Amino acid sequence: MITDRIPAKKGILTKDDPEYWGLASIVTDEMADVALKMKVRKPMTPPELVKATGKPAGELDPLLHQMAVVGLLADDWPQPPRLPRAGQVESGAGRV
Repeated sequence: MITDRIPAKKGILTKDDPEYWGLASIVTDEMADVALKMKVRKPMTPPELVKATGKPAGELDPLLHQMAVVGLLADDWPQPPRLPRAGQVESGAGRV
């Protein structure tokens, strides 16, 4: 779940592999337990994670925040549309 290297895809990572040490230095056991319940590249909502992990939302929310801060989670939710900057809005007669 953590890399695209062939040994990892074959499921033969060991404690000596760089992926293991890279994560072991920033991820707690509790974070790893939650991450293992998540799906790869498929967003899950907080209620889905509460159900999958069995942890209450009040305990899960700060943990998910910590996981995002250390880079374990990606923020790929759709972003709201941005307002145009001056000079980017076009009117019928030309740029405003």
